[in-house]
Amino acid sequence: MTLNWSDNAINKLREHVRNIVENSDRATAGKWLKGLYDNTSLIENFPTIAPLSRIPDLAKLGIHELTYGNYRVFYIIRENDCRIISILNCRQNVTFVGDL
Repeated sequence: MTLNWSDNAINKLREHVRNIVENSDRATAGKWLKGLYDNTSLIENFPTIAPLSRIPDLAKLGIHELTYGNYRVFYIIRENDCRIISILNCRQNVTFVGDL
């Protein structure tokens, strides 16, 4: 199964990397990014590695939620691939798909 990233997820990823660089340094951001990619790459071989989201409205849509450190990776399993929808900091409030 292939893993695809939505434009929104890529934009969120860039935003988080910028924030880490601003609050720490490039090396820390690079480590975080490598760890995130290592964890999300598991989705390709094990699509159900993360449970459905604990947010009822997202779970009803089949959205899974993988936690990496203080971040939540939201993805959906489709027929031929998995698509990462968004990456949010755990402090960000999410109640429905529009928050992603």
